[in-house]
Amino acid sequence: MDRDLTALAVSVGVMNPPSPRVMTRPAPPRWWIITKILTITIIACAIVLWIGHQADQHLAAALDAGYGR
Repeated sequence: MDRDLTALAVSVGVMNPPSPRVMTRPAPPRWWIITKILTITIIACAIVLWIGHQADQHLAAALDAGYGR
């Protein structure tokens, strides 16, 4: 129901006022939370590995060019 209709229904006594617990969204299932955490962790690991690979490539290129001697 719309908030205005709910307020009207409560004011005329058609329905009891809704409890705040009824009006809130239920918590997501546990598997959904675990899936989100695992997905974010995998993406973060992939980014860290990619950055490390890029750093290794740049270091190898710099050493091949004669820097660091």
